[in-house]
Amino acid sequence: MQAYNLSKDHKPDMENEKERILKADGFIQVGRVNGRDAELKQNKQLPVEMQIVTANPDITSVELCDDDEFLVIACDGIWDCMSSQQLVDYVREQLKHVS
Repeated sequence: MQAYNLSKDHKPDMENEKERILKADGFIQVGRVNGRDAELKQNKQLPVEMQIVTANPDITSVELCDDDEFLVIACDGIWDCMSSQQLVDYVREQLKHVS
């Protein structure tokens, strides 16, 4: 089974994210927004999608079909440890052991 991503991370090393962060008067330090990520969604002058750190997700809608075995919903920390394909392979293996 091939993994299919339904969302996209907002990582500061991505060019469009870097541009948005800089336009919001932020900076990138040690791979983190302003050297940290906390408290960076509170500029009342900017809409949610334009904040230094955005909580506005980039998602894709798809219709599930009979060929789809499962859907993984997880916190973003899992993607720091595994790729989408690695997680799909892991879940498939674990499902073999469920009666």
